[in-house]
Amino acid sequence: MDLYKLLGIKRKATKKEIKNAYRSAAQKYHPDKETGDTEKYHAISQAYETLSDPEKREHYDDTGSTEDKPKSTAEMRLAEIFNYLISKELFDGNIIDQCLVQSEKIIQQINGQILNHVQHTTRLEKQLGRIKAKDNIYENVLEDQIRSISNALSQCQKEIDINQEVKKLLREYTDTAINEPKPMFVIRGSQMEVGTSSSWYSDN
Repeated sequence: MDLYKLLGIKRKATKKEIKNAYRSAAQKYHPDKETGDTEKYHAISQAYETLSDPEKREHYDDTGSTEDKPKSTAEMRLAEIFNYLISKELFDGNIIDQCLVQSEKIIQQINGQILNHVQHTTRLEKQLGRIKAKDNIYENVLEDQIRSISNALSQCQKEIDINQEVKKLLREYTDTAINEPKPMFVIRGSQMEVGTSSSWYSDN
């Protein structure tokens, strides 16, 4: 069912128009009213819940689905970093800064793997160049290993891209910290406290 048609509004409706349409429809179809319709009332409430939320509305406009937007790989990786730091109790203070540090460490480790892969490939290619007879087992094994390393290099690059996206997500938090405070966990010792993003810059 088209959520816009359900509320009787256009797709370019403003937030205020969506709210007014919902109130009008909710009053009309409320179960306690003579014109009440429980099923339609719930459908209208769900439509409002989706269209009144900018992210949910964008997801609905793009996909036509009211299902929750799936988390990106970067978001899932960021959750893994949060879990890792919390389980190991490896930080004390600003969780965003610590996640940025952890993500950068991962990128450095991957770059080290890339360097090893490149050096290994160079050695294998030199060995391959020394082979005079073609179509022998040694040649085939070398070529298989080179292909395997090439695949590993591609995977390493994907991992770097993911972690760069993680850093971007974290910076978006800090970029909006002053103007748009929002709930955030801050770790102090072994205690987790709920603060706002504007408290990330606090030295207390």
